[in-house]
Amino acid sequence: MLTSIIDYVQPGGAWDIPKLSSMIPTNLLPHILGVLPPRPELGHDRVTWRWGTTHRFTVASAYQQMVEERWNLPNKQWCLIWSFSLPQRVRLFLWLILKESFMTNIERCRHGLSDYPSCLLFHLSNESITHIFHDCAATAEVWQSLVPTELLLTFFVTDTTPWILSNLCCHT
Repeated sequence: MLTSIIDYVQPGGAWDIPKLSSMIPTNLLPHILGVLPPRPELGHDRVTWRWGTTHRFTVASAYQQMVEERWNLPNKQWCLIWSFSLPQRVRLFLWLILKESFMTNIERCRHGLSDYPSCLLFHLSNESITHIFHDCAATAEVWQSLVPTELLLTFFVTDTTPWILSNLCCHT
């Protein structure tokens, strides 16, 4: 029985593909072949944590990495939301929607907080963010009274996130 990664390396230093293929699913093989095989002349393999300055895992370095991944997004949508002179609850509401963290009935079900993912008003569709903003008959009636007639068609076919961002950008 093979017990070490080095057992999957040929004497010339290349991966032993037939041995690897017999042990792992085929779809994972390209990922492993993309990593250089271990070489005994380089010494023993060791585990390192690439996100810490000492290359050792700490909860603090994992938390820092997680925060950086979440907040260092390629666009500036978060700065846009927080730069508006709006009540804090409105900015938080927009932020929750754009982060797709708004607690809809679908999300409540996913978190085990409810048994019913459907809209509580009409029970015809699952209550998602898109349903709340576009599809629910109650909110559609409100939008039809607020949105200029010439923009209604665009409003109802645009996804929620791009629609919110385009409206925020227009009013900066």
